Amino acid sequence: MLNLGEPHHFGKGIHMKLCIFSDSHGRPEPMVQAVRMENPDMCLFLGDGLRDLTVLQREFPDMPIRCVQGNCDYDRSVPLRQVISVHGCTILLLHGHTCQVKQDPHLYLLRQEARDAGAAVALFGHTHSPYLEEGRILLLNPGSAARGNYGILTVEDGICSAGLRRLTQ
Repeated sequence: MLNLGEPHHFGKGIHMKLCIFSDSHGRPEPMVQAVRMENPDMCLFLGDGLRDLTVLQREFPDMPIRCVQGNCDYDRSVPLRQVISVHGCTILLLHGHTCQVKQDPHLYLLRQEARDAGAAVALFGHTHSPYLEEGRILLLNPGSAARGNYGILTVEDGICSAGLRRLTQ
């Protein structure tokens, strides 16, 4: 069972680090390696590999994980989208297929979904290609975890910053 508990609460001025994963497709090992390296406070998983999270949870039982289902996931108890708040930063999590991110190169539908949710950050997957755009709404696609790609989101006093990472193979 996934630890879907609340993130740890820290005092003012202390930041929170989140690992962002998507599209592991049966390869949880890169996610485990990234969590060992990054030592995040929380992980967010954006779909297509929900079953892989059991390995992550077994390795890191105290780490909270939030997740959404992707188009290749079949656990209908997991939502298609979530909006969470981390230290004053509102974050939209979705896989991206419902916003047609593969067909919409300007990500208009994703941007609208984020605006409608009041999100400062929109996290998505589905394309398997890493993407980071910092603007009015921070957009991040960590790429495919199966290929060793992931994202980092840091939040401090409501301010979010992000980066893309790739494990060396």
